[in-house]
Amino acid sequence: MGEPAVKILDAYRQPFSTGLFEEAMQLKYGGLELTPEERSEAEKSVREELSNIILFEVLVSNADNRFYAGDFSQRDQVAYDEAYLSENGEAIISRDLEKVTGRDFRIAFFVHFIDPDLPLATSYGTVDIPPLKDMPERLLRLMPYDPVT
Repeated sequence: MGEPAVKILDAYRQPFSTGLFEEAMQLKYGGLELTPEERSEAEKSVREELSNIILFEVLVSNADNRFYAGDFSQRDQVAYDEAYLSENGEAIISRDLEKVTGRDFRIAFFVHFIDPDLPLATSYGTVDIPPLKDMPERLLRLMPYDPVT
């Protein structure tokens, strides 16, 4: 049995879409009477948020009781909407660590406003972030982004 370890398999940009933008605008500002200036600022804020979402896919080996998904962080941004994936990354096996069997597993999660030049904190120390990639179809299907309020 080796030491616990974390390896970032890949880091993916969340693709921007008009539908996602409209959904986020509605969630955050729907029902509000905005002046043209306020609407412009709201749209700018939502575009910035949506253009700064990263999905991480991570392999965790020899996990112990120190492992906590919320430990994946950078500055004041933390992992959320995590999913534990099958060994090949083709299916979600659980949204709850308690239901994951074994000490080796794959996890995917979102983080906003990451600086790819800085390391990502984990339960077992920091890891470097690989170059950002476009999100593959399998993760677009498995991990659709839901805008946050």
